[in-house]
Amino acid sequence: MKENPLIKSRKRWIFKQSIKELQLRGKQFWAFFLASSCGMAAILSILVLRDSISKGIENHAKQFLGADLKIQSRIPFDSETKRIVQDSPYKTSRETRIFSMIILPGQASVRLAQIRGIEGEFPFYGDLKLTPDSQPEFWLKPGYVFVDSTLQAELDLTVGQKVNLGFKAYQIAGFIEEIPGDTQLFSQLAPRVFISLKTLQNTGLLSFGSRSFHYFYIKKDQTDTETELKQYFQPLYDRESLRIQDPQYAFNRLEKSLNRFTTFLSLVATAAFILGNLGMISTIKMYLDERLNEGALLRCMGFRKLEVFCFYGLQILYMNIISLILAIVFCFGVVAFSWQVISQLLPYSLPLQVSVNTVGIGIVLVAWGSLLFYAWSLLPLTDLNPYPNADKKILELTPVAKIGRIILFLMMILSLGIFVQFSLNNLKQAFILTAGYLAILAFLFGIASAIVAFIRKTMPKQFPFFMRQGLKGIFRPGNQSTLLIMCIGTGIFFLVTINLLKFQIIEQLNASRPDKIANLMAFDIQDHQKEKLLEKYASQDVSVMDVVPVIGMRIIKLKGVDVSVIRKNPSVYHKPVPAWTLNREYKSTYRRDMKKSEKLLEGNWVSEFYDKNGTIPVSLEKRIAERLGLNLGDTFVVDIQGIELGCSVSSIREVNWLGFESNFFLVFPAGLMEDAPASWIVSAHAGNRKKTAALQKSVTMSFPNISIIDVRSALAAVDAVAEKLLTAIRFMAGFLIVTVFGVLFSSMITGRRHRLQELNLLRVLGTREKLLGLIMGMEFLALGIIASISGIGIALFVSWAITKWIFKLQFIIQWSSILWGVPAVCLPILVIGFLTSYRYKQSQSQVI
Repeated sequence: MKENPLIKSRKRWIFKQSIKELQLRGKQFWAFFLASSCGMAAILSILVLRDSISKGIENHAKQFLGADLKIQSRIPFDSETKRIVQDSPYKTSRETRIFSMIILPGQASVRLAQIRGIEGEFPFYGDLKLTPDSQPEFWLKPGYVFVDSTLQAELDLTVGQKVNLGFKAYQIAGFIEEIPGDTQLFSQLAPRVFISLKTLQNTGLLSFGSRSFHYFYIKKDQTDTETELKQYFQPLYDRESLRIQDPQYAFNRLEKSLNRFTTFLSLVATAAFILGNLGMISTIKMYLDERLNEGALLRCMGFRKLEVFCFYGLQILYMNIISLILAIVFCFGVVAFSWQVISQLLPYSLPLQVSVNTVGIGIVLVAWGSLLFYAWSLLPLTDLNPYPNADKKILELTPVAKIGRIILFLMMILSLGIFVQFSLNNLKQAFILTAGYLAILAFLFGIASAIVAFIRKTMPKQFPFFMRQGLKGIFRPGNQSTLLIMCIGTGIFFLVTINLLKFQIIEQLNASRPDKIANLMAFDIQDHQKEKLLEKYASQDVSVMDVVPVIGMRIIKLKGVDVSVIRKNPSVYHKPVPAWTLNREYKSTYRRDMKKSEKLLEGNWVSEFYDKNGTIPVSLEKRIAERLGLNLGDTFVVDIQGIELGCSVSSIREVNWLGFESNFFLVFPAGLMEDAPASWIVSAHAGNRKKTAALQKSVTMSFPNISIIDVRSALAAVDAVAEKLLTAIRFMAGFLIVTVFGVLFSSMITGRRHRLQELNLLRVLGTREKLLGLIMGMEFLALGIIASISGIGIALFVSWAITKWIFKLQFIIQWSSILWGVPAVCLPILVIGFLTSYRYKQSQSQVI
């Protein structure tokens, strides 16, 4: 059937006129475009970043590991392990790492460094980038070292200069820019120094008690399979002292670590997207309210409800397309910046890989989410009546439209959950985070609604006129106070939470009272060096805070069951035990008293014990006791240098690990362990940094094997690393804030008509311009205070919960991280409010 020409012409008119309408009124939507596109860009960038990271580390897993197989041990390899590796038909190389101090002759510069001794080809996969390029012929040659480029930049080192390792000096042959398997970001904590393994063994740094790590790297031939490689080294998989890694293990571990970082980025990005769409609902609602009479007139002219719906729907659709185009442009800028930060977390430089499929899926996701919000806003148009009955407000929904909104609301929640699942690839986390989002928004909505209702019902008559009138403006029709409080509160919630959590982790480490706590820590002190070091401290007026013995041991039995049996057949033990708790060497101590960083949870603390033939009462840290499946009274056996000792759990402690104190999983009573081979840790207070640096150099010159750390410098390095990690988070949070202010601008502009009508009425009644300004200022100030208090309140609760239940720390309120939120919110609201209402001075003193 041929289409009616009249209907065809009306369709053509709707299409053309909707474009003209948007062109005429598009200027008032610039804030809407900004808010909406920022939210979309945040979502798209997270999807692209996650996909690039996942594909990059999957395709370069061998480069991250540097080999086809990596064998790791925290104690020197035994002869049997060496024989199996060295007799294998595969290419092998060997490495030993140790943390020690390095000295620049003639300078006061002393730094803790990661000394890495290499024997054989290294790495098998990936590129070891050295500078200058002409120096690789000196690689692993006796008498030469390669130093981390971060140390070069810090101390202005040059090729040919010498550094001291142990009692000998070695010439710098070049600088290390990139090492497969290592991240340059964390080299700021302990810069890397590469030498040959034989040279490292001759430095004298590998003494008893030294914290050394040992590695074998294996490379298979192209004709060999992964299965054959693993089968050959199968006997080593059962060794309790070894950890064996393959490229898949490296991929899984790295991906898990990076997912923790990008998860928070996803949280902020999703929040920006939600707020952008909430602002869109507000903008569209106000726009449709203003166009209500125009729509009713179209109905009088014979246009059907569906045609009127399409007329406005096309305008909204054009807005969405514009926002989406801007979002794609913003997305590539966000990804390029964020990749600079994320690449520092990767142990191998990777090119940024933007997948067309991922971008396409992201566009579909954000477009679908936006369409749901658009449909929510446009539903009232389905019942728009002709002009004679147009006194009915557009927001009054028919029963069918109400049911439609319920369906749309459920679809929005489902779509949010699907997106979070797609972003995190973890169903449990997706459910928790989706529920968390809804809880936060519901809380802010409830707070906003309750405060607005409270102000409306309990307005004190004693308030000055400008205050009462300004507060009444909060619940003026079309003011959208609840939406603004929700959006602004969410933005301030994320920013305050970021600052509070950083404070809980970093600032609690900070030696804020150096006159009362240790600021110098010395490790790997041998028995014959302890008294000499204490004498040196005394001669330089250094206050010794603590002297702690450290004894290395392994757990060989749990509740009478051999650890080797549990490792092979976990079902013989009453609960699953993580492999690392069974394989590791435990650095333990003995002492009479508990420390301030410890809290007794169960049992009795035993100070002394002298029965050599009895079961030794040992205090266990809470989490290691849970992982080992040990409770009060349970027994276990430890091996100390071949001597087996029977132990029982006498108490369980909670330990604050975030202090620069010597804390341990296992603490023995005094009386039995004094004759065991031990190294020592000495903590002291050494005054200002100049004195500390001089003391570090003096100790290192006398005792090269001792690692002596300035706690304040270490904290500064930790803080620098944390700041770099937070840069990307704050950058994404900046998108959230831009979205919030876009919503604020948009809401202020769309609600300007109602505000100007009220101001004009007051002018007609004789109100002075100054008083009108005070009324507006009071309204905007009240909005800012309510929004900031709501956001800060929920930020405090969430930060407290995370600090207590995840970080296991005491929550400390840092007021400087909180109070800035009130002026930071109120001032922009005042500025934006007055900017969007400046026309009240230009308006005629008349009320329409």
